[in-house]
Amino acid sequence: MQPGKLALLVTLCCSVLNTGSAVPQSITSVRAGAANLNLGLATDQPIWQLGTTAAFNVPESGGANPFDPLLHVFDATTGEVRNLGLTRVAHLFMNGRLVVFWASEVSRDLNGDGDMFDNVLHVYDTARRSLTNLRLASAFGDSTTDTILFDGQRLAFSVGEESQNQELNRDRDQVDSVVHLFDVVTGRLQNTGLAVFGVVDGTVVQDGRWTVLAVSEGVGSGSGQSRDLSGDGDVTDVVLHAFDTATRRVTNLRVALNFLPFQFGFRVGNGEGLVAVPEAEQGADLNGDQDLNDVVLHNVDLSSGRVRNTRIGIAVDGDSSLAVFTRLLVQEGLGLFSRLETEVGRDLNGDGDKNDAILHLLRTRTGQLRSLNLAASIFPTESSSGRVLLDVSEQDNGKDLNGDGVQVGTVLALADLSGNEPRVVNTGRRASRASNGDDVTTTFPSADPFALQIQDDRVTFIVSEAVESNRDLNAMATRTTSCCTSQICPP
Repeated sequence: MQPGKLALLVTLCCSVLNTGSAVPQSITSVRAGAANLNLGLATDQPIWQLGTTAAFNVPESGGANPFDPLLHVFDATTGEVRNLGLTRVAHLFMNGRLVVFWASEVSRDLNGDGDMFDNVLHVYDTARRSLTNLRLASAFGDSTTDTILFDGQRLAFSVGEESQNQELNRDRDQVDSVVHLFDVVTGRLQNTGLAVFGVVDGTVVQDGRWTVLAVSEGVGSGSGQSRDLSGDGDVTDVVLHAFDTATRRVTNLRVALNFLPFQFGFRVGNGEGLVAVPEAEQGADLNGDQDLNDVVLHNVDLSSGRVRNTRIGIAVDGDSSLAVFTRLLVQEGLGLFSRLETEVGRDLNGDGDKNDAILHLLRTRTGQLRSLNLAASIFPTESSSGRVLLDVSEQDNGKDLNGDGVQVGTVLALADLSGNEPRVVNTGRRASRASNGDDVTTTFPSADPFALQIQDDRVTFIVSEAVESNRDLNAMATRTTSCCTSQICPP
């Protein structure tokens, strides 16, 4: 071990409920009953922790490769540490009892392709104490563009044809990144046969039995299907497909998305989807205004593959300062999105101009369209049934919504979309996007998880005194605040 290199001794504060009995040799039991456990393992690398599970690398002190770090998993419910005997590369995913990671082929061929140059996906189940080698190699190694998505049952990830030394999507080359699914309940592994640029939240979305993918036709020399998927005569588009995990059927929805940022282009939920289709990419006037400059909303029924053009132009980009946060949302027959006032031709929020992006509600089953008369974006967090959190712009609405005397920034609001008339409640506070409230200069959502909870008619969140014009909101420290839908947000 290099002197001074490994200075941190892993110590976890927890309550151990019980110790395991007969365990494999690679598992070490730690003394039960202690509040602070010294695991006796040294590392200078990050520790991943979720619930009662922690994962961390421990470099070896001897052997042929003395400084190759090996992944260890600690389970606080049993007090056990397991050395998985594998070198983890940069990306690691944890959810519930699962630890999913790409393991580097340091000393052996893990995917059976005859070389030792790959990063191969493994799944460790802490409840079953089982380690599963999926024998599939990453397309991008430790790149953040090749993440792992999980919907509670299925893992979605991409496999590199070149790394795997296999042709996986039948386009007669081996340069693609092809999406695979692994069902952690049944152990079933599925190749969708569809190539994407990378698996990130937005290019691949899971909804029950459906996986919806933004599939590349073959832009440049990158990953793609190497053919025209949208029917416009070129191979430069990203086209939406639906994969049915029950039947393995692939449905080409034949709608092209923006190349960038296509992650804002579609949302799915409860067996239906909303898709923002750019006229330029589709090569057609979709809303009948005699140009190809718009982005037009389409509604998709995933079970039938039917795509319906609503002929509604929506704001994905535009003059609004909220454009970067604009999202689509579909939820139990409700679709929420923004439209530009310039397209509608009216001042919808009463601020004296027609330059804003205004939220609209579409009831997908009836086609009823209703304006919320509010310049706002959908807050990027989980929503509950019929309830959505909004970031409401003071500047775009021309109002001081939190009473600090200025019209700068956004205020959190809670929208109730479930009734005949949508209601929006102004909390009168700016929600912090960092769990410690330290996000004064934050423009984009922080990577730090939001300290926020929404349940029925109540939302609880952290407010930073600094972003509230340095107002003293309490006498001691930053606290959480909450609101309910008893009052209507100012128009």
